[in-house]
Amino acid sequence: MGMKPPDPDILSVFTYWDSPEGLKCPLCETRLEYAFNDGGRILVTLKGKLWVVQNYYRCLNSDCSLHKAFPMVHESVVKNKKFGKDVWERVILRHFKYHLDHSQIQGMFWDEDDVSISKSTIRNICNHFEHAGREYVDQNVLSDIQASGQILLSLDGAQPTKGRSALWIFTDRITKHTIHAELLHTASATVLSKIMAGLEEKYGVPIKAVISDKQRNIVNAVKRFNPNIKHAYCQYHFLNHIMEPIQAKDSHIATQMRKSVRKFSILLNLYKASLPNRDPEFNPLYHSMEPLANEILNAIAVSGKKWEVFPGKEIYENLSYIKSMVDIVKLDNLSQKIVFSLESVKIGLDSLLIEYKPLYDEVISLLNDTSDLRKQLGRSRNSAKTVKKAVKSWVYRLQKRLERLSIEFKPENLKFVQSIHSTNLNTIWQQWTRLEHSYHEGLYYSYDFPEIEKTNNATEQLINRTKRHFRMWLGHQAIQEAFEQHGENYAHLLNLNLSKEQIHEILWKQSVAFAEGNTTPWEYFQPVLNRNWRIQEVHTGNWERLHQNLDREKKT
Repeated sequence: MGMKPPDPDILSVFTYWDSPEGLKCPLCETRLEYAFNDGGRILVTLKGKLWVVQNYYRCLNSDCSLHKAFPMVHESVVKNKKFGKDVWERVILRHFKYHLDHSQIQGMFWDEDDVSISKSTIRNICNHFEHAGREYVDQNVLSDIQASGQILLSLDGAQPTKGRSALWIFTDRITKHTIHAELLHTASATVLSKIMAGLEEKYGVPIKAVISDKQRNIVNAVKRFNPNIKHAYCQYHFLNHIMEPIQAKDSHIATQMRKSVRKFSILLNLYKASLPNRDPEFNPLYHSMEPLANEILNAIAVSGKKWEVFPGKEIYENLSYIKSMVDIVKLDNLSQKIVFSLESVKIGLDSLLIEYKPLYDEVISLLNDTSDLRKQLGRSRNSAKTVKKAVKSWVYRLQKRLERLSIEFKPENLKFVQSIHSTNLNTIWQQWTRLEHSYHEGLYYSYDFPEIEKTNNATEQLINRTKRHFRMWLGHQAIQEAFEQHGENYAHLLNLNLSKEQIHEILWKQSVAFAEGNTTPWEYFQPVLNRNWRIQEVHTGNWERLHQNLDREKKT
């Protein structure tokens, strides 16, 4: 028999059989009787401690399975656990949704909730939910896949540490479920084909098609598993390879122009503009030139956006715009130092623009070429035959260019060449021809079969989300051990939305009672200086301030 601690703040709670049917067995409808109670025990919740006394009942029918005494569980109790369900829920959310490690969760409970909980208890709660969630997901996935009647398989793998095991994730693109996750030391065609066969056997439905990024082992695995099923190749990966030479050239422009511009005197000495007048380093020249320096910094603060915003191209055009604006500044009646500074900026910009003009022109030319290809692939309403014909026409134009220059243009005779910023246009045209030839077999299925997605990105994003969880959980520590120990289960748990209702259902299905929890999201803010690099479209006010400064200089 337990003994309640002599603390007046601890409330006593008793559990009773509470049913409109009265004390009647829910299985055989025979009368129930009170048997005994457990004497009571402490339960720690977010609202404080409770002294919970659980009453036991039994059915008077000796043949009934409830004839053996059973407890009436309190709604906040997790069976045989010290902490209530609201504490469990908060641990689960903080770890699985907000990616906090066990020490951080322990600290937040102490600071925010005034609850003392050990790291080992937090670890045990996480491990319990990891396995309970996996079982819950597996049951739902099995029923959904069997209801669908087929699998549209997408697969990909990634290794957190080079030379170690890779986590391979297999998803069904019809139900959007993760249907298999496994750490593989080697992902040969034989191993992958056996997994595919195992998936058909496990779910009892056929794999109708496969989507992948065209890794050679996956291509061979599909042929070995079933050479008659459709194997669609990811258009994202295809276009990514197409854009690689453009990105190499553009990245070189951005890196080199930023590096050169930051050496301009007005940028190196910009800090002097904000010093107090009495500071020996203060220089009124840099105070006058501060708006121009800030506009140049805006010009090079370009954030790239894949296939949409190319930093090198934008920086080149921004600096060209600044050069044109500086050219129209009237130098009459200005001091010699300011004239010299403006002339230095003009000479520096002019030199950069001349130096990188050929590379910029190549980027523009290649972007024009790829624009038509992307337009053709983006015509989702067209048939595969129509899109394929349009893309072949694009390739034919490249081949005619090469033929006119007496350069090899037959894709079967071309070998892979790594793209760098100095790769010439002829070689890039050859690589594009070779790429389409290697991808064309599986590039167009999605146009005739809408259920087949154009990309393999969804599965890749699952892998990245799993890796992100471990990186946020463990910081910059090596994540390989945790990845190998938990990666497979966590990949399946990504199917969960981690709502309170879903967490309750999972814990309930593991014979754990459920209760309400109150969670508070938190965010981490870090102040940063955001510069608007679209200086030709957005009014920054820097040119007005520069002209005001120069007018003041003229008057003095």
